[in-house]
Amino acid sequence: MRKRWLPLLILACGLAACAGKDTTEPPSPLVDFEPEAEFVKLWSTNTGNGADKYLLKLKLYLDGGTLYAVDHEGLLSAVNRANGKIVWQVKTGLAVSAGVGGGNGMLILGSSNGEIVAYNEKDGSEAWRAKLSSLMLSIPAVDMGAVVARTVDGGLEAFAVTTGDKLWSYKYSVPALSLHGASSPVLVAGAVLSGMDNGRLSALALRDGRLLWETPVAIPNGRSELSRMVDVDMPVLVDRGLLYAGSYQGRIVALNMEGGQIIWATDNSVYNEMSMDEDHLYVADENGHIWSLDRLVGATIWMQDKLHARPVSGTALLDGAVIVGDFEGYVHALDTADGRFVARVRVGDDGITVPPLVVDDVAYVLNREGRLTALKLRHFADGDKD
Repeated sequence: MRKRWLPLLILACGLAACAGKDTTEPPSPLVDFEPEAEFVKLWSTNTGNGADKYLLKLKLYLDGGTLYAVDHEGLLSAVNRANGKIVWQVKTGLAVSAGVGGGNGMLILGSSNGEIVAYNEKDGSEAWRAKLSSLMLSIPAVDMGAVVARTVDGGLEAFAVTTGDKLWSYKYSVPALSLHGASSPVLVAGAVLSGMDNGRLSALALRDGRLLWETPVAIPNGRSELSRMVDVDMPVLVDRGLLYAGSYQGRIVALNMEGGQIIWATDNSVYNEMSMDEDHLYVADENGHIWSLDRLVGATIWMQDKLHARPVSGTALLDGAVIVGDFEGYVHALDTADGRFVARVRVGDDGITVPPLVVDDVAYVLNREGRLTALKLRHFADGDKD
């Protein structure tokens, strides 16, 4: 089946520019607010050329005290997360199509010619490579001795993490039109959880790729291929036997882990990663609006629309705040209680498309030009702003 991938930049302009009239909605200007905290920059370092002009989500991978990053030209970097010093860098020569996955002492990359390649964490030396059915645009997952990659032609493929031997593969049907991206598989309790471009979420057995269950997150609706796009492009969130997923032009849902039964659903259009705390989900929708939803029933707690039409990354949580990056390189902090802005910082001139990685109250932010910055959030005490 023929398939086309439509970049989000084209979707944002409503396709009107293709007819000679650009009706792209201008981004909202940054709003003024009274800061209640400040971002403190701990360090900043260069990890290569980043994604540059390409529509790639080059996420970071963390293991222990080391961060791993890759740029679109295949420069693989190991960075000390305490001080930002480069531990080692290797020119892999790959035309990289996705960020770094890892586990069991291996770092896993995908290339634009449909290869999956493993490197040793210790020094970046190549361990093995194998051929995929097509390229992958999402992070591969590693657990229980297996690497699982999601490919853009509707495949899930599993390999032995130490040798690269093929374990199994699974294919599902794909629509004619899709967003440029794919859901990263999540491995939990012996299952592979993956969103699909047809709006469904599936669970496969990690051991043999057998389908355990499949549930529609959203159902295609409309006459045109564009209006029927319902991609599940974000990795599923898992906690206490519950799953949380969302789709483009569809819904956000909570499901039971055992059989995929939907517990609640609420209409929304999302393709970026969500985050959660004990009671709430935090979501950035396709318009740049940030939502807090009750995890128990899906009800809206608050919605912040002052980032309207400012393309933002997925959300992350940092010291009592929801943080997102935007297309101009700003990182915004919103209070988790009501969504008010509490802090803002610019980490570079280029945009931020992947959510910050937060560990031990430090946010690691990678922008499109490969600049990696470590930030803490310092809340002001009364009379402390000056």
